[in-house]
Amino acid sequence: MKEKGINVSGEDAVSKSLLLQSLAKKNIVCDTYALLLLALSKSLGYKIDIYKLPKHVFCRYTDGKTTYTIDTGKISTTTKNEFSHNPMFKNEKEKRLDENGILGLAYFNRACAYLYIKSTPQKAFPDLNKAKKLLGNDLDIIGNFGVANFFSGKYKEAIPFFIEIKNKNPDYYKIDYWLGTAYGYAGNSENTEKHFKQAISLDPNSAGNYIGFGLSCFMSHNNEAAITLFNKAILLDQKNSLVYLYRGAARMNQQDYHGALDDFNQSIKLDPYCTKDTKAEAYFNRAVVIVNLVILREMDNSYLPEVITDLNKVIAIDPENKKARELLSQIVPD
Repeated sequence: MKEKGINVSGEDAVSKSLLLQSLAKKNIVCDTYALLLLALSKSLGYKIDIYKLPKHVFCRYTDGKTTYTIDTGKISTTTKNEFSHNPMFKNEKEKRLDENGILGLAYFNRACAYLYIKSTPQKAFPDLNKAKKLLGNDLDIIGNFGVANFFSGKYKEAIPFFIEIKNKNPDYYKIDYWLGTAYGYAGNSENTEKHFKQAISLDPNSAGNYIGFGLSCFMSHNNEAAITLFNKAILLDQKNSLVYLYRGAARMNQQDYHGALDDFNQSIKLDPYCTKDTKAEAYFNRAVVIVNLVILREMDNSYLPEVITDLNKVIAIDPENKKARELLSQIVPD
């Protein structure tokens, strides 16, 4: 990601965090801190502004409630009026951070890097605990404890953290989305529907809300409802490969193999949006769909080399994928 001439990478966010903590202990903030905030901004939904001044570099960010101002030379004296053109900053107070506050944010931001960039949630817990000790029971910290549990597969354990936020601030950023998602993975369909409907009512233009709700319906084997929700998501975001992957899977369950094939092709075409796991899933599902169409004689055997290629791609990504190896052995016997 590049913004205003500053290059940022996910690796920077983690590898530079130790330097960040060292600087924070001395109550010094430099470009490294700005880089870290920028690297996390897209994942966290923060609004970030970076300003280069002759003797200072400072950044402001908001979590939707509080605006934080950090300055390399001194705490900024910037007034709230300068933010008034942006509705995100209306009716907010500035919170100036002392040494413990800066160090707490350093731990918090590294935890977020582990969660959202490195996908290593277990490493986030120690830093979140340190951030909580320094910053108190901040809603962002509570929320990321929930996310860390969720990403660790502890869906039921994540829910109380999200409920705590919902009780303290019902308008907290995407809290109903997270509650709906956590309840969905925990198998509570009633609360899943309740919170996703609330999320959609608050932000009807978010494709993510429809994708999350659709995925929960898909997991509950309600393929028709899932497809309807995925269709709405695609109207809002045609470049998200995951929604095509999920809709293709729902169509495959309904034996709409041609529709599923179109979706898997589109998901693979939008490859940059895929993680390794979802990329492997898209290749495997496409292979399965083609095999089914060959069995139904709606495609001929000339398409089987494509199946073999897709299955080999799955195995290259995930060498332990038993389903891909089994299907490949049926097509290409030893």
